[in-house]
Amino acid sequence: MVPWEVRLLGRPEARRGDDVAHLRSRLAWALLAALRHPAGVARHTLVERFWPDTDHGRVSLRLAVKSLRDTFGPEVVSEHAGRLILNRAGLDLDLDRIESADAATDPDERRRLLQEIDPLLDGELLDGCDDPDASVVRWIGGERARWNERGARLLNEIAAHREADRDPHAAFDALRRSLRLAPEDADAWERAWRLGKQIGRTPDTQALQRTLTFSEAIARARAREVAGRRPSLRESRAFEELLLQRM
Repeated sequence: MVPWEVRLLGRPEARRGDDVAHLRSRLAWALLAALRHPAGVARHTLVERFWPDTDHGRVSLRLAVKSLRDTFGPEVVSEHAGRLILNRAGLDLDLDRIESADAATDPDERRRLLQEIDPLLDGELLDGCDDPDASVVRWIGGERARWNERGARLLNEIAAHREADRDPHAAFDALRRSLRLAPEDADAWERAWRLGKQIGRTPDTQALQRTLTFSEAIARARAREVAGRRPSLRESRAFEELLLQRM
């Protein structure tokens, strides 16, 4: 049977031919990402990770597992000795393919695999799946930071290959995606400005810089909301200025 192609980078989705999977909750996507460990994850570990200070953790976990089984089949999640184990037989996970490419050591094989996963490196982990529960948000945030670092590093490597192949437009696009994941990367900015000028896309680099500045302000606002702190007057004014620049 053709496996489900599961995307966890960017907005999560699962497709098999013309079929599109619809999970009942955002938490089910997070659980799918959490269960990727080869040995599975203990139930109590998942409860403590996602719902450490609540009484509904076991019920919420059971509902999330049910959502995965209803969507991908009853065999997709099994249990052994109190551990939930993800059955990958019917799933083609983007994160698995990216990890395999990153683990390749033969230069030619690595380059081929990086070319294959290039389209997958587009967006942050579990985009749009931030749960109202602060513990879930913290877990997703930690995993997202780890995958952002890996994605930016691989995209920088892909950009270098594209530039060596004398395809500056593809190299520039890879750098733009890299900077969305790691906007603090000064070397990537320098390369993007150089390539943008070379191929006449300096306005795209300028627009990206404005967008990332705006996105950083949004991220800080969300972090403050989770922490329960109102923004200062200075922060509010700076945010308003960014909004005006964006319009």
